[in-house]
Amino acid sequence: MTPVPRRTTFTTRMTLLLVVICVLVLTLAYPLRLYLRQQSQIDELAAHNAEQRKRVEALKTKVAGYDDPAWAQDEARVRLHYTRPGEKVYLVPAASATSAPTPPATAR
Repeated sequence: MTPVPRRTTFTTRMTLLLVVICVLVLTLAYPLRLYLRQQSQIDELAAHNAEQRKRVEALKTKVAGYDDPAWAQDEARVRLHYTRPGEKVYLVPAASATSAPTPPATAR
């Protein structure tokens, strides 16, 4: 008995299927890479927006303090050195800027 030769249709079909799969993978690789890059950019921007929102909220609370008369009085006292009537003000003279004289170097 002679062996029966194998049919090559299965191999041809498999090769064609592999070629189609490779073409699909190569066709979808670039858009997938762009999609992933854009998703990472979106995540970075969302984190940046969250930080900016926190900063805005902190600034809003700071600005809300400007309406408080007690805060304005404290700032005037500290920054502008204002005093209330009846308060005593003591001025301390600044320390002199002269430094102690250095001893002369002796020659040997």
